Amino acid sequence: MNFLELAKTVRALVSEAEDGELTGPLEQALEQASGTLHDKHDAIRAVMNELRGRADRRKAEADRIAELARRAMAHHDRLRDWLMVGMKAAGLQRIETDQFVTSIVRNGGKAKVIFDGDPVDLPEAFRRVETTYSIDGDAVRMAAAAGQELPAGVKVERGERLNLK
Repeated sequence: MNFLELAKTVRALVSEAEDGELTGPLEQALEQASGTLHDKHDAIRAVMNELRGRADRRKAEADRIAELARRAMAHHDRLRDWLMVGMKAAGLQRIETDQFVTSIVRNGGKAKVIFDGDPVDLPEAFRRVETTYSIDGDAVRMAAAAGQELPAGVKVERGERLNLK
């Protein structure tokens, strides 16, 4: 199987497995393919470039549609706010037509608490003290680099990736 045939096979497998598992059939096709490791590498990288391009185009389209949805929701929210302001200015709590019923109601759940000061200034009955702990990653990395023993359950790892140029 030459480079073009192998690339075509890989493309076909990727198309078939768009939402499924690719590993088994792809490994089988690559094992059966003749040619050098470099030929297989080039065929796979050519298909990878096509897939990256496809993914980039789909992401750009998804971003475009998400922006349209965001704008439509912003228009919706502005109209809702305008309607509420208008109803309040007219002294109306409810408008009922043949198509719609709109009413101003109080939100459910717990009432919102608003405080514009420093909680330390509040009486003790109206504040709580919270203590939280988190790992100091910089201190752990420095200790590991210095050869110090790390506490149980703590380790420092550097991941790996495939660099594509």
